[in-house]
Amino acid sequence: MTNLNSEAEQSIIAGIFIRPNVLKEIDISVDEFNDPKNKILYEILLEMFFGGTAIDYNTVFSELEKQGKLDKAGGKKYLFDISDATSTSAGIGYHVDTVRRSNIKNTLLDLCGRIENDLRAKISPEEIVNSSMAILHELGDGNLSGLTFSKKIWEWVSSTTGYFYVTECDKNLNIVTQRDKTNRRQVLHRLLKEEKIEKHGSKNGCFRKIENDFEVVNLDDIDEGELFDITLPFGVQKYIDVMPKDLIIFAGVTNVGKTAVMLDTCRVNMRRHACWYFSSEMGKRNCKMRLAKHETCKSWPFKFIDDFSNFEDIIQPNDLNFIDYLEETEGEAYRIPGMLAKIQRKLKNGIAIVALQKNPNTKSLTVDYAVGGHQTKSKAALFITVDPDYPGAIMRIVKAKNYKDENPNGYMIRFKIVQGINLIPQGIWQPEM
Repeated sequence: MTNLNSEAEQSIIAGIFIRPNVLKEIDISVDEFNDPKNKILYEILLEMFFGGTAIDYNTVFSELEKQGKLDKAGGKKYLFDISDATSTSAGIGYHVDTVRRSNIKNTLLDLCGRIENDLRAKISPEEIVNSSMAILHELGDGNLSGLTFSKKIWEWVSSTTGYFYVTECDKNLNIVTQRDKTNRRQVLHRLLKEEKIEKHGSKNGCFRKIENDFEVVNLDDIDEGELFDITLPFGVQKYIDVMPKDLIIFAGVTNVGKTAVMLDTCRVNMRRHACWYFSSEMGKRNCKMRLAKHETCKSWPFKFIDDFSNFEDIIQPNDLNFIDYLEETEGEAYRIPGMLAKIQRKLKNGIAIVALQKNPNTKSLTVDYAVGGHQTKSKAALFITVDPDYPGAIMRIVKAKNYKDENPNGYMIRFKIVQGINLIPQGIWQPEM
């Protein structure tokens, strides 16, 4: 660590003592501080400020003593000198940039040393290039630890619809340490200042993303009676109006029969609509083998695709789309509601029917949402869960948005699956007792 970097860190901390509200304006995390003393002091200042505690020499001294960190933070004299420094908060952004540039320089030096060690260890050039490019890509985006953290939180916030709780953010991003929670508070306060989010109602820790993108629609051009003609499992369409741009979701645990439901829905609609079946799990040979087991249908005029990247990029906006199933390949399930929103926005005169996974580690019958949380229901015009009910399965209507005369929300039906593709109803849609 250079003296210049340490002095810049001290200037940041001194500026906070002068004007604590500057913490709402700067974007630097605890982990970007190199000097252990400054790292502890900055973390304490964040905790106190976002916890509503006044910041001055005496209050910080008391907090350090209470947490047993006074000596590690440089002691009484270091705290006094830094809190009494003749600095200003006006140039704090410059000092943040100085710290960040120093971190980039140190990261590059470490990378050079690592490459040299890897070459001596005879690690393949391809592997060295791949690992190095990941680090350089992060630096190219300006994403060191603090900015990466901020970016992750903003990506999560961007994926939400309606309101969200900070507890959901912590759970989905695995924010568990007090340090990360303090950094999260700092990021959210900055988003508040930038008017990207706002507090929702009077509940603590509840926010909503500000949606200010819109498109003006000429209502005179809209056909009032325009519906999407579709047949759904066991005639559920008799209860609802399905409209262009609608999103229909079937959510269930693994091996409960979601694919059978999707294929059967494709079967009964493929002769009146152009149907596109995007499969992330079932390969072409598996699909062909399944179709051959259907008792009556021997011709399947739909388009099957099992090799693609982004779901929202391949959606056919004016056709009937099947996605079996929607997954987040990086393991970040919090992105799924945002992916659903992007798919829905891509639609024009067509619709999308999407299969989602439910968490197998929960009591399945009590869960009415998919992996990704309650937000997975928000964009759906129809949301149906599929749960095991030995020797068959059971469907439940969790959300029917545009229902006709009879409200089917809470209705259920039992069914069996024969040879992995033939659906046999065991009753009718009816309220669950």
